Amino acid sequence: MRIIFDARWIFEKPSGIGVYSTELIRRLSSILPEVHFIVLSSSKEIAERTLPTLPQNIECCIVKHKPTSIKSQLFMPRIIKKLKADIYFSPNYLIPYFAFTGPFKSKTKCVTTIHDIIPLIVTDYAPDSKTSRMLKLYKYCIGLTVKLSKHILVDSNSTKCDIIEQVKPSDTDAKKINTVYIGVPERTAKPIMHEAVINDLTDTKRVRQLLYVGRLDPYKNVPLLIEAANEAKKQLPFPIKVVIAGPEDERYPEARDVAAQSFYIHTEFTGFISDEALCKLYADSDVLVHPSIYEGFGLPVVEAMRIGLPVICTDGGSLPEVAGEACRVVPTSNLEALTEAIVETLSYPEACTEMSKRGIEQAMKFNWEKAAQETKDYLLA
Repeated sequence: MRIIFDARWIFEKPSGIGVYSTELIRRLSSILPEVHFIVLSSSKEIAERTLPTLPQNIECCIVKHKPTSIKSQLFMPRIIKKLKADIYFSPNYLIPYFAFTGPFKSKTKCVTTIHDIIPLIVTDYAPDSKTSRMLKLYKYCIGLTVKLSKHILVDSNSTKCDIIEQVKPSDTDAKKINTVYIGVPERTAKPIMHEAVINDLTDTKRVRQLLYVGRLDPYKNVPLLIEAANEAKKQLPFPIKVVIAGPEDERYPEARDVAAQSFYIHTEFTGFISDEALCKLYADSDVLVHPSIYEGFGLPVVEAMRIGLPVICTDGGSLPEVAGEACRVVPTSNLEALTEAIVETLSYPEACTEMSKRGIEQAMKFNWEKAAQETKDYLLA
């Protein structure tokens, strides 16, 4: 059997889909030694970084066309047909459509992962993004991907329900959609009892650190976190620091604007940081706060739980599904509820310790070995 794994979604800078692709291909090639994998990569350097030691059953193929480009749509059908694979696996929704329909259709079947459909759920989720400007085309592409794929994998039951509700596929196509929970990156794979939790939270001199990990897109709702932390400080006797860990985006300055007006707390924007630096932030923080309006999964929540860091998150999208009973879940965009959650979480060490224990247990449900095994079943089905 021959499977094309489209790893062109692994870019120079790490991304969620890049991590997903890297973790899966390394495990799939191990648990399917009898399968010949053809891994498509955009450059030799990225391919060598993704697979530093090339297993015998993997062949790398460099394809310069970006997966989002018109050239990819035009030339990929020819490439797929030439490679004579049984399955083409795409780790993101945008597939080379002409390879699976029309006069250039090949015998290769398509299996696709759709991580979320946030642009169809959250109004003005990221108003300056290309997807937001071409929303009708995006919706059409999601529907066409569901129609042309043999199987659709999603990260959560929430995303599955959203696709069915928003795209309205036929009953036959809806049955193709299956939930496969993703795992935790190796950077936070080792569970530990978070040190800050067992410290005396009544110590009025120690700075309490609230951590956010992610982008600054409007739907992430980072300004609300900063505002809630500022309000919480008025009720608490110790200093509070908010750390925003993620790439800067000059298109969305709202978080910095709110931080400049929040006089009771200190806010630090780290910009893009390494895995090692992020690990240290997880270890040094007291609480992870994830204020997003909507998520298709919410990887930072699982990363924090895995290391024993207490988590406050909203009820947006899949977050309650991922958090289970381990996190403090508040209504989205509710300043009063988020402020109250921060105050109470930082005020009661016993509650923090319990959240830490439950978080470690809940995060164990999400692992890459299980994800790879379940993905394997759909690839071979």
